[in-house]
Amino acid sequence: MFGQNSSVVIVFIDRNRLQFYSSRLSDILTLEIPTTLSKDLDIVNKDGFYTLVNQWVKQNNLSGAQLFFVLSPMTYFERIINSADESRQETDILSFYNSVPFEELATRVLTIDGKKHAVAANREFIESIRHAFMLQGYHVVSVVPAVLLGTLSAKRWLDKEMGAYVVKHIEALAAQNIVESEEQAVAAPASRVPTEKNNPRLMIMVSIFGVLLLALIVVLFTRH
Repeated sequence: MFGQNSSVVIVFIDRNRLQFYSSRLSDILTLEIPTTLSKDLDIVNKDGFYTLVNQWVKQNNLSGAQLFFVLSPMTYFERIINSADESRQETDILSFYNSVPFEELATRVLTIDGKKHAVAANREFIESIRHAFMLQGYHVVSVVPAVLLGTLSAKRWLDKEMGAYVVKHIEALAAQNIVESEEQAVAAPASRVPTEKNNPRLMIMVSIFGVLLLALIVVLFTRH
């Protein structure tokens, strides 16, 4: 899947900072994102952000065409599901997802140390970052939350220890990807948790159609 792991660049995504680790780099590289471009876990100026990434890539020697995204704990929401009843677990998970303040969610239920962790992030935020690097010729192979890194997830920033850990366990971590691959995203609509937040426009259109259908039925009956 990844070829030589040394060619994969680990990208640690925080609210307004991206950090890059590779065994081929002498040090951790950092890309600061101004609040005029990214605010409240949303890329508010996509064109400006794409330009920033383009300029940064040109100025830095980021070898390797494959990127592996690790989401900082500051960029996603998480809830431990404690109920033993499966039906109750599903209810708690859906309730949690509905409480996350984004319309489009990237979600995953992870089992860590025997406990279920429901994770949700702003899908548009992740996709905007992925697209910015795709425009520069990079391929994002997976996106995972930092909670999967065990005690290393307590670190505020990416360092060489965390980066080396991700590279060493990259195959196992990639299996916990919380977004579709780039090929899946292009080939077919995403399979998502069925909440109103996933497509509010569709919900509105269905409601309008229902009202119009009801009005048509009333008209037909009144004519007889």
